[in-house]
Amino acid sequence: MALRIPDTLWTRLAALLLLVALAGLSSGLLVRQLIVRDFRAFISGRMEDRSYWVMARLEGKYAEAGRWDPATLADDVVWAYMMGLAVRVSDAEKHPVIDVRQAVERMSLPMKKRVLSYAKGGIADYSGAGTFYPLFHNGKEIGQLEVVCTNPDKDLVFVARSNHLLIFSLLAVGSLTLLLSVILSRRITRPVERLTTAAQALRDGNMTVRVRQEGTHEFRSMAATFNLMADGLASQESLRKRLLTNAAHELRTPLTIMRLQVEQMADGMVPADTGRLTLLIEEMDRFRGILGALDDLSQAEANAINLKKQTFQLRDFLEPIVERFVCSAQEVAFTLDVPEAITITADPDRLSQIMINLISNAVKAVPNEGRIAVRARHEGNSIILSVGDSGSGISEKDLPFVFERFYRGFSHGMGVGLAIVKELVEGHGGTITVKSTLGTGTSFTVSLPSIIS
Repeated sequence: MALRIPDTLWTRLAALLLLVALAGLSSGLLVRQLIVRDFRAFISGRMEDRSYWVMARLEGKYAEAGRWDPATLADDVVWAYMMGLAVRVSDAEKHPVIDVRQAVERMSLPMKKRVLSYAKGGIADYSGAGTFYPLFHNGKEIGQLEVVCTNPDKDLVFVARSNHLLIFSLLAVGSLTLLLSVILSRRITRPVERLTTAAQALRDGNMTVRVRQEGTHEFRSMAATFNLMADGLASQESLRKRLLTNAAHELRTPLTIMRLQVEQMADGMVPADTGRLTLLIEEMDRFRGILGALDDLSQAEANAINLKKQTFQLRDFLEPIVERFVCSAQEVAFTLDVPEAITITADPDRLSQIMINLISNAVKAVPNEGRIAVRARHEGNSIILSVGDSGSGISEKDLPFVFERFYRGFSHGMGVGLAIVKELVEGHGGTITVKSTLGTGTSFTVSLPSIIS
């Protein structure tokens, strides 16, 4: 049965760290091989140099004596042995002249003991196991030198120790890397696992789940984003439930009244006169208004996408809109502060819908003899429109939700008017904000680009 490794982030990170460690160890092994190769070449070259030095000494002694004299060669043969070279000299006819053993026998007793101590008790027989070099004098071959390296192991201690160090490194660094890869992989993947668990809980309907913001900057940012998303979903779920409750209540009331009146008329309990039929029509209109609010919101989303843009002067556009409210709300003092030089490229129908909705809300919030100001100004590449009133204001707890769909904490109706305004403003590439103080007044500010592409 084949071993199957789980395809998880943890295993991938662990494998990645192990591969990095193996790459580092492989690099170390390659460097070690290069160093050992160069070291061996250095040792071989040094032995070669010593061999040529011995050859020169022996050829010099032959030149001085005119022949091979073992007595004059003994010191040089012993000295070569002390440098790690066991040599053996033969004459031109390949007859032995002197070797290491014979040279040591010619030494004084103290020197003989010292050489034997260096040889660790005895001198081995090196004949026939070395490298042969011809010896010359005046261009004529006078003999042959056999050279054997006596202590290659001593010169290659560095190689042996590097092998031990490499094995230790493989075991120690490999174990440490494996341990660190497990620890680091777990630390990296733990926030992801917590986020996954929280997302599954959120999917299952637990709107209270949140993720702790800890770890690196990226994980903290990811947790913060998830928490913001969860807050938004919880808010939308609350608004959805509120919508269902409000819609059910608003639709149930007119339906109940109409059914009761129709049943009474059908049973002959009340006459089907003009007054009662008028009441039925009013309830039907109220019913249609509720459904119309829902339709308006969907239409606003479509209109925000399909804008019919035109360029026009803003003051000339706003004057008839404000004048309409001046005539219908004569007790309210209106102010229109819009420079004539301001022009804007926008959808006039949608912009009219935005301003009528904002001014209408301001009129509803303003008591008798209140004030409403409509202002506009250039600010960089944007045009700032504001509608401010001296009305009742919006409570602090309701202020964050004024643009949410079907939120009715601060006004009557289905709570879609400002949601429609927000859709249309954002469709123009702009933003809308609100500032309000309870009992003092409210100001809505719309920022639109002066030219909408």
